[in-house]
Amino acid sequence: MNYEQTSYEVKVAEMLRFYISIVIYICVLIVGFAQPKASLGKPIITNFELSDYNAHSQNWAIAQDSLGRMYFGNSNGLLTFDGSKWQTFTIPNNTIVRSLLLKDRRIYVGAQHEFGYFEPDNRGKLNYVSLKKLLPDSLQQFTDVWSIISDSTGIFFSTANAIFIYRNNQITVLEVSEKSSFLSYFNGKPSIILANKGLLTIENDKFKLIEKEGFESTDRHYFYLDLGSNTGIKGSRKAGISFYGKKTPNLNNELHSFLQKNLIYTALLLPNNQIAIGTLNGGLVIVDSDLNPVKLIDKSTGLIDNAVYSMYLDREGNLWVATENGISCIELNSPISFFSEPEGINGLPFSIGIADKNLYFSITTGVYTINIEGNNVFQSKKAVAVHSELNDRFWDIETFNDTKFFVSEKKILIIEKNRKTEVNCNFYTWQIDSIKGLKNNYWLFSADGMRILNKHNHKWTISNALEGFVGNCRYAAIDSTGNLWIAQSALGITKLTPTENYTKLEAKLFNNFDSIKNIELVKIACTNSEILASVNNNLYRFNKAQNDFVPINLIPSTTNFYLSKADQYNAIFMQNNSQPGHLTLKNDSAIINKIPYVRLPETKIILRFTSDSNFIYIGYPKQIFIIDKHFTPNYTKPFNTLITEVAAIGTDSVLLATYFSFAADSKIAFNSDQIALRFNFSASYYQSYKNNLYSFKLDGFDNNWSKWSNTNYKEYTNLPPGTYTFLVRSKNIYGFVGNSAAFSFSIKPPFYETPLAFALYALLIIIGIKIIISYNTKRLINKNKLLEEIVRNRTMEIITQKEQIKVHAGELEFKNKELKKLSIIAEKTANAISIFNSEGELEWINAGFTKLFGYELHEIRTLEKNGMLFCTNILQNDQLLIILQTKNSYNAEASCRHKNGSSIWVQTTLTPILNHSNAVEKIISVATDITALKVAEEMILQTNEEIEQQRDELLDKNEQIVSHNEGMRSSLRYAKTIQQAILPEYSHISKYLNTFIIYFPKDIVSGDFYWFNSIEVAPQSELKLKLESADFSYKLQSKKIEILIVSDCTGHGVPGAFMSIIGNRLLNEIINDKKIYTPSEILSELHFLVRNVLKQASSENTDGMDIAVCTMEQLPTETKIIFAGSKRPLYIYSNANEKIKKLRGSQLSIGGNYYSTDTKFTDHLITCKPNDAIYLTTDGFIDQNSETRKRFGSVNLEKLILSVASMSTAEQKAMLEAAFEDYKKNTEQRDDVTIIGVQF
Repeated sequence: MNYEQTSYEVKVAEMLRFYISIVIYICVLIVGFAQPKASLGKPIITNFELSDYNAHSQNWAIAQDSLGRMYFGNSNGLLTFDGSKWQTFTIPNNTIVRSLLLKDRRIYVGAQHEFGYFEPDNRGKLNYVSLKKLLPDSLQQFTDVWSIISDSTGIFFSTANAIFIYRNNQITVLEVSEKSSFLSYFNGKPSIILANKGLLTIENDKFKLIEKEGFESTDRHYFYLDLGSNTGIKGSRKAGISFYGKKTPNLNNELHSFLQKNLIYTALLLPNNQIAIGTLNGGLVIVDSDLNPVKLIDKSTGLIDNAVYSMYLDREGNLWVATENGISCIELNSPISFFSEPEGINGLPFSIGIADKNLYFSITTGVYTINIEGNNVFQSKKAVAVHSELNDRFWDIETFNDTKFFVSEKKILIIEKNRKTEVNCNFYTWQIDSIKGLKNNYWLFSADGMRILNKHNHKWTISNALEGFVGNCRYAAIDSTGNLWIAQSALGITKLTPTENYTKLEAKLFNNFDSIKNIELVKIACTNSEILASVNNNLYRFNKAQNDFVPINLIPSTTNFYLSKADQYNAIFMQNNSQPGHLTLKNDSAIINKIPYVRLPETKIILRFTSDSNFIYIGYPKQIFIIDKHFTPNYTKPFNTLITEVAAIGTDSVLLATYFSFAADSKIAFNSDQIALRFNFSASYYQSYKNNLYSFKLDGFDNNWSKWSNTNYKEYTNLPPGTYTFLVRSKNIYGFVGNSAAFSFSIKPPFYETPLAFALYALLIIIGIKIIISYNTKRLINKNKLLEEIVRNRTMEIITQKEQIKVHAGELEFKNKELKKLSIIAEKTANAISIFNSEGELEWINAGFTKLFGYELHEIRTLEKNGMLFCTNILQNDQLLIILQTKNSYNAEASCRHKNGSSIWVQTTLTPILNHSNAVEKIISVATDITALKVAEEMILQTNEEIEQQRDELLDKNEQIVSHNEGMRSSLRYAKTIQQAILPEYSHISKYLNTFIIYFPKDIVSGDFYWFNSIEVAPQSELKLKLESADFSYKLQSKKIEILIVSDCTGHGVPGAFMSIIGNRLLNEIINDKKIYTPSEILSELHFLVRNVLKQASSENTDGMDIAVCTMEQLPTETKIIFAGSKRPLYIYSNANEKIKKLRGSQLSIGGNYYSTDTKFTDHLITCKPNDAIYLTTDGFIDQNSETRKRFGSVNLEKLILSVASMSTAEQKAMLEAAFEDYKKNTEQRDDVTIIGVQF
C-alpha cells in the first residue's frame, strides 16, 4: 500500500535527517581531531644506533616506568634510557633479555635459561634476583622466556614448553606441549593460544578453553589483542589477521600479501582502535579498526630496521620500536610529517602549491608533484616532473578556478585541464594573484612593476607595466578591497590602488615606521581584515583611521622576526629566530605561536609556506614539512624530571641512583668527606630530547633557581654541615615545564665539630693551661737570672761605646773643618764647579759656574726638560760610560754658549767620587775658561794649511757621527733583545690559553709590554674582590689560575722600553713574590711601587703606564674572569648572542703625581662560555691614522673584533694585522700596538 506523508511527518523526518547529519558531522570531526599523527608524508623518527647506547644491536622488548624512564630487553641484558644517559645491566648468565614487565617497583625479565627481576636497593641501585632457583631440578633446562604478563594473582612467564607462575616467592608450573602464542589477555584474564587446542585462559593455575573454532590450525598464532566484551584480534603467518568474536571484514589484498610476505611477529593496540603490526622483514604497518591499512613505516620512511621484535606506546604517545639493528622512537602523537630526498625533494623549494590532491613544488631542476591523497600505503610516494620543459626556477605556483599557474623568471606556464599554454615574458616575474571582480585577469608581480595577465578568446596576453609605479614587487600582498601592497627594502611600503580601467596605479609610500632610519628587512601580509608589515624585526598594523602603519606589540618580545605570508584561511605565517611560526592577533598585540613549529629544524633561509583546509606545507632545503591543522596533541600533558644519580666528585662512586623513585627518605646523610657532590638529572620527554632544558636550586645553599640551560648535571663542593634539598625542574622543546624532582639530604659535621670533640678540646685546654703556668714559672726564674747577666754585659758595652763616640766626635770635627775649607774654595774659585749623580743628572753648581756661563741651576734644568743643551760635552753619555767603567778622571775641551749668546771655550775635568762599595756615586766637574787661549791658537793656526785641516776635521767629524750612530743602533738592538727576553714566549702562553698576540713596536724597542703566568694555588683559595657594588669574596674552584696583563707605558722607543722593564720587574715582585692575584690589588700595589721607584713624591717625574689585568680560572664548562683596568678596557665577545661588550677600566693611571692611601681600582667578575673570547689592547691600534689623518677609533675596533671573533685565533690574528696595514697604508705608525685575544 502507498501512504502519503503528512506535513507533520515530513517535518519530523527533516528534523531527524538534520540531527543525524549533525551527529555524523561531529563524529567525523572527533575522528579527524583524534588522529594520532598527520596522514601525509613520513613521521618524525629518532633512531638510536649501537653507537648511541653501547650494547648489542638486537632489542626484544620495551617497557616504561611510572617516572617515564624507558627499559629495553637487549641481547646484552637490560638496557635503560632516562632521556640523557643509557645504561646496561647484565644478568648472571650474560644472555639475551627477551621479555620485560614492570610491576610493584620491580623489573621482571625473561631471558635465555634465566628469569627473575631487578629491584632497587635502599640507595636506588638495581640489583638482580634470580627466580630460576625456585624451579625443581627437572625444569631447570628451559630455553627462552618469550613473554611476561601479570594479574592480581601473580606474574606469568612463558617458555616454549611451560608457563611459570610466580607468587609468594614460589613457582607454579603449567606444562605446554603445543606451539603457543605470546601471553596476552582475554577479557582481562591471562590467556594463550595453543595450536590444535584453541584460545585458553589461565584460571586457578589451570588452562580453561574459551574457543577452539578458528584456532584449531597447526599454524602458530603470534599475538592476540584483547578488545574486551569477548572480542579480540589474532594474527598468524598463514591466516594473517582476523577478528575473534565479531565478523572480519574483507581484508585488503595488498595488506594480506604484505603480512604473509614479511612474516607477522608482534602487534600493539594504538589510540582510536588503530593497530600497529610488526613484521620480521617489512617494518610495521598501522591499520584502522576495520583492518584497512593507514600507514607503512619501514626503512624507506626512516625506521632503523625492518625486523620489528617489539613495540611500545609511551606516555607522550611516541611509538618505540625494538628491532634487529637498533631502536626507533616514532612521533605518532605529532601533527608533523614530511617528505625528503627519498621522495624527490632534492633541493630548496622556491615555491609550493596544492591542486588536484597533489603537492606541487619547484626546485632548481624544475617543477614536480607528489600525490598526497593516494590510498595505497604500500606504494611509495615519489615526486614526478610536471613537464620536462619546466627545467627553470619557478617562484610561484597558484591555482585559480581550476587553472594552474607556474610562474618562473622568464615565462609563465598555464595548465587548464589537459591544455597547457606557455607565455614568454622579457621581465623578471615573482608571483601571480587573481584580480578581484575581473574574470580571466591576473596580477603579475615583477621586478620592475605591476602587469596584468589576461585571457581573451582563448589567448593569453601580458600588458605593459602599469603607469604610476616602477619598482621591485618581490614581496607583495593584496588586501580585501583589491589594493596592492609592495614591500621594498630601504624605501618602505607602497600602497597601489588601480584605476577603474586598470591602466594606471595610484601610489602612496609609507615609510614612517616608529622613527626607524634605515629600513632594511621589509615584508607585507594581508588577511581579510588586516594589513600587516614587518620592518627591521618590528611588527606594524595599518590603521585606516590614521591612514598609516602603527606598531603592534609582539608577545613575547623578540628579535630576528619577519612576516612570510598570509593564506586564504587568514593564517599569518612568520619566521622568528631561525624557526617558522604563525601569529594570532589579539587587541593591540600579536602573539607568536611557535607550537608545533619548534619541532622543525632551525634555518636562516627564507622558507616557503602554503596551506589547504587541512594542512600547512613548509618548504625547507631538501624537505617539505606538513602540519595537520586539525590535530593538536596535549602538549601540557605532565612529564617528569628525574634526579638520575648522586655521585661523589673525584671518586666517581655513585652514592644514590633513582629507579622508580628514591628508596631512601630525607634521612640520607653524607659524611663530611663526601661534601663534593654531583647531581645528574634528565627529563622523561623524548621528542627532541636533546633540547630539554633544566633549572635547579639547592635549598639551604642557593638563593634562587638557576637559569634554564641544557646542562644536565650540577656539582657542589665544600658544602657546610646542615640539611639540604636539591630541586630540579625541566622544560621541553615546546616550553612546558614538567614535574619537578626533589632530593633531601644532610651532611654530618666532621668529628672535630661534634660535641664530644668540643668536650675533649676543653679538657685539653685545661691541661694545657696547667702545663703553661708551670712552664712559665720556671722560665721566668731562668729569665731573671739571664737578664741580670745581660744587664752587666750591656753596662760594659755602653761604657765602651761612650769612649768610641768621643773618638768619632773628634774625627767629625776635623772633617767638618776640612769641608768648610773646601766649601770656601768651591764658592770663591773662578772655576765653574758642578756635581752630577751616577746617572748624569746635574745636582749642584757653584757661583763660579753661574759667573762663567750665566745660568742658575733651575734655568739649566728647565733647558734640559725642553730638550735644549746650553753646552756640549760637559757630560755626554759616552763620557759617563767611560767614567762609570774605568772609575778614572776624564779631561775634555768644549765650546759652550753663554746665556747672553757669546761663545766660550772651557777645559773640563770630570772626576768620579766612589762610595764604600767602590761604585761611582757622584761626578765632580771643574771647568776652566780657556777662551783666550783658544783665540790665540786660532790666530796661529790660520795658515795656508787651513783648508786642508778643515777638510780633515769634516772627515773626522763624519766618522765620529757614523760611529756614534752605529753605537746608538747597536744599543737599541741590544735593548730590543733585553726587552724580548722579559716578554713571555708565545709557546709558553699557548700551553694554557687558546690565544693570539699582535705586537708591533713603533721603534726598535717598545713602550708596550705584556705579562703572563700560570700559577698553582691552594684549593678553595679566596680572592677579595672590590666590585662596584660592594666587596666580595670569590672562592676559587680549581687549583690553578692564569694571569694575563697588557700594559702601555708612557712614551715609546727607549723611554717607553725602560718603563716596560720597570713594570715587568715590579709585576714579578707583586704576583710571583708577594702572591697578590686580585687584579685591583695588583694595580694598587703597582701604582705605589712605580711612584716609589721613580721617586715621584719628591720629584717632577710623572711617568707611568696604562694597564689591563685579567685573572682567569678555567672550569670544565666555563671560565671565570676577574678584570681590573687602569685607563684600559676589556672587550668581551659572547658567542651566544654574537655581541661585543666593552668593560672600561678606572680613569686613574699607574704612577704620576696623584697618590692616595685609599686609591681603589674596581674588579669586574665575568663568566665566559665555550667559544666566547676576550681581547686586551693598548691604544696604538685605535690611535693609528689613515692617509686622510683620520683615527681608526674604538668603534671601528669593536666592529672589527666582532667580525672575526667566531674565527680561529690564527685567522683572527691574520685578519686584524691585515686590517691594520690596510688602514695605515703608507702613513707612519703613530704608536706601539699590542692586541692579545683569548678564545675559550
